[in-house]
Amino acid sequence: EEEYEEEEDGEEGEEEEYEEEEDGEEGEEEEYEEEEDGEEDEYEGEEDDEEFSLELDDDVFGDRSEYPDAEDGDFEEDEGDWTPEDYESSAQAFFGDGEYFGDTAEQQYMDDGYELCENNEQYLSDLEDEIEGISDVIQFYSLDDTVVPRGFVSMEELSTIKKLHPDADLSKLHTAVPVKKSGSKKAGKSRKSPISKKSSKKKLAGAVSNIDSKDTVDLRKYCSPVGDQGQTSRCSAFAWTHAIEMALKMKGEEVPPLACSYTMLSFQNLQGDMQDFEYAYSGGEGTQGGPEPGIEIMSTGTCREELWPNDAEEPEVDVEDMEDDAGNYCVEDVEIESIELEDVKKILSAGGFVHVGMNTGKAFSELGRDGVMNAAEAPSGQHGRHAMLIVGYIGNYYIIKNSWGTEWGDNGYCYIPKNVLAESEPDLSAVLIKGNKGNKGNKVDDEDDEDNGKKRKKANKEDNVRRRKRVDDEEDEEDEEDEDYGRKKEK
Repeated sequence: EEEYEEEEDGEEGEEEEYEEEEDGEEGEEEEYEEEEDGEEDEYEGEEDDEEFSLELDDDVFGDRSEYPDAEDGDFEEDEGDWTPEDYESSAQAFFGDGEYFGDTAEQQYMDDGYELCENNEQYLSDLEDEIEGISDVIQFYSLDDTVVPRGFVSMEELSTIKKLHPDADLSKLHTAVPVKKSGSKKAGKSRKSPISKKSSKKKLAGAVSNIDSKDTVDLRKYCSPVGDQGQTSRCSAFAWTHAIEMALKMKGEEVPPLACSYTMLSFQNLQGDMQDFEYAYSGGEGTQGGPEPGIEIMSTGTCREELWPNDAEEPEVDVEDMEDDAGNYCVEDVEIESIELEDVKKILSAGGFVHVGMNTGKAFSELGRDGVMNAAEAPSGQHGRHAMLIVGYIGNYYIIKNSWGTEWGDNGYCYIPKNVLAESEPDLSAVLIKGNKGNKGNKVDDEDDEDNGKKRKKANKEDNVRRRKRVDDEEDEEDEEDEDYGRKKEK
C-alpha cells in the first residue's frame, strides 16, 4: 500500500506538470485567436471591396420589353402583398404564349397514353390509412393493364407503397427526402406572408449588394443536361454536382458529365454517416443543409460520371481513382454562403446562382409541361423536402433546375412563384464565382486548361491525403487512449 501511494503521489506530480503545460498552451491559443480575429477583420474588409467579375454572355440578362403582354407591375417586387390572382395574371403575361401553358400533369399523362385507374379512389383510400395526405401528391393510372402511380413521395412513403402494391409499376414516382423534424405546417393554412421577414443571414459582399437587379435573368445556357436522381435521396448531391458543372462552364471550361453518387459519398464522409457504395447511391438520409456541402465539393471536386454512372449502385473504379479524377473538376475562386430570399435576385444579376432546399407540396405533383407552379400552393413538407438549383427569374417567378428527369415540368425545369418559395422554409446557398479564365464564356486554351487541371489534381490529392491521415491519426489516438485506460484499470 505504501508503494502504491508513492506511485500515486508521483502521478499527481506529473498531472500538475501537465496542467501547467496546458495553461501555457491555453495562453498560446488565446494569442493565436487574437491573431485570427485580426486576420478575419482584415479579410472581411478586402472581401467587401472585391468584385465578382465573371463575364457572361449578354443574352442571359433580359429586359421587360421582351414581354409585350406584361405591364410594369408584373416586374414589381412582391413584398408580401401579392395574391395568387396577381401571380396568375403575371404568369399569363410571361408564359401565356407557350405551347403547353395551362397544362396539368394529368393532361400530360393522358397524352402519353395513360388512363386514370378505375380503382384509383379505392387505392388512395387504402393508402390514406397508412400515409396521411398521400392523395394530394399521387394518383393511380393504368397503362397496358399495369397499375402505374404517378406523382412524388418521400422515401419512407415509397417503401409503404411497395408493400401495398407489389405488382404496380412504381418507376414513375419521384422521391423527396423525409423531413426529420416533428410536426409540419398544413398546406393551405392562412398566415402572414414570410416574404417580409427580417434577415438574419450574413450580409452580401459590397460588390454584390450594390448591384441593381435585372428585369430577368436566365442562366440555363450554362446548365448541364437535367439529371434524374431516380428513387433515391440524392437530390442535393445532384444539385451540387450540377452546380460544379455549371460553374466550370461559366468559367469557360469544358466539363464532362460528373458523378452525383461520388458527390453523395463525399457528403456522407463530411457528415459522418458514410457506409458503402450502395448507401451512397441511395442517398441515405439525405444531405445536411447550409453551404458546407457545397464548399466541400467545390473545393475537392467530383469525378466523371463514366467512373461512377449516376444510375449504378457501384463505381467502375476504386475510390483512389475517383479521388484523383475529382481533382480535375473542382472550382477555384468561388464563394458560397447562406442568403435570404430577398438576396436571390442580386446573386443572379451578379452572374451567380443559388442552391435551394425547400419543402415540397401538392403543386409538385400537379405541375404540367408549362412548368408554372400554382401560386396558391403553401408547401408543407409533409411528403418531404427537396433540393434544386435556382438559375434565373422572370419577374417574381424563379427558374428552377430539378433532378427528376426531363419529363417533369418544362423539360426538367419549373417556374416557382416567390410567395411559394417563401412559404417553403427555403434553405438558400448562393454560389458566386470570382472571375473567369475566358471572355464571354469562350473556351480556354487547351494548354492552360491542362495546366490548371494538373494543379487542381495535385491539390486535391494532397487534400485527400490529409483527410486520410487525419482519420488515421484519430484512430491511433483512440487506440492509445484505450491502451492507457487498460493500463490504469489493470494497475
